[in-house]
Amino acid sequence: MGPLRVLMLCAMLAVPLVLAQRARETNLPDLRGETLDGKSIALPSATAGKVTLLLMAFSRRGGDDANVWRDRFEHDFPNGALVTTYAVAMLEDAPSLMRGMIKAGMRSGVPPARRSHFVVCVSNEQTWKKFTGMSDDKWPYLVLLDGSGHVRWNEGGLFSESRYAELKAAVSEALK
Repeated sequence: MGPLRVLMLCAMLAVPLVLAQRARETNLPDLRGETLDGKSIALPSATAGKVTLLLMAFSRRGGDDANVWRDRFEHDFPNGALVTTYAVAMLEDAPSLMRGMIKAGMRSGVPPARRSHFVVCVSNEQTWKKFTGMSDDKWPYLVLLDGSGHVRWNEGGLFSESRYAELKAAVSEALK
């Protein structure tokens, strides 16, 4: 193998490591909202000390697909003293006249026990789109935080076993 091919191979192998390191060093944008049980919340301060999976949705379909991730994750890592999840519906781009109806629809579709872990956010959406690398609003975007609020894993897209295995590995590492 020639030196140019070796250099290209090394560069290709280094890119995921650089992106993972950058994700860990990135500060989380401001996330303030209201839970579906009516309480104000600021993340990540509300989850201090816990490994937290944020499931971000920028559309109804993204929210529906985020449920697949959440259900699997909560099966393997139930909400408790060490790990928690928050679904986040980004509604800033929704017409303000429609937000109340959208929120009421969400509340009726979310079981009461989950409402305190479902956040409606109506600000800072563009910052979050950039942070998550949002390329399709029909996908869910996931951000895993360690107990200190640092980003440990960031991914967007539909559920797959290989991506889920990466998430589980990141959770295990964050719990150490």
